[in-house]
Amino acid sequence: LSPSSPNSFSASFKDSFQPYISDSIQCDSFKSAFQKGNAFSGICLTLTHAYDETNEHKYFLISGKPVFAKDGGLKGFRGTGQDVTASRLLEAKLLHQATHDALTGLANRRVFSERLQQACTKIVRQHATGVWVLA
Repeated sequence: LSPSSPNSFSASFKDSFQPYISDSIQCDSFKSAFQKGNAFSGICLTLTHAYDETNEHKYFLISGKPVFAKDGGLKGFRGTGQDVTASRLLEAKLLHQATHDALTGLANRRVFSERLQQACTKIVRQHATGVWVLA
């Protein structure tokens, strides 16, 4: 993949990478580096196994440096990728454990209080009335 032509680059970037970068800031950063022929690092791609029934996500952390031709033109990129799926899944599991009750799976008191405060703030901002709390 080479960013030599802006039109072909936009189409190829959108088709090749944009659907896999969930963070829009990372996506813009990667696109900008790619277009300008700059190095990039720490971009996390999210891939889905669409070819099987599990539809599991895989997460890859990629970095790359530009490769230039002898005439100084950008030839493409050379880089590395690392499967960080296990660490991403562990991170999500730990976050869930920290914010949910182990027995019921419901949000714990801290999360409930934060969400209640957010709801009250939203009501005040919108000049609405009422918050329902079932205890």
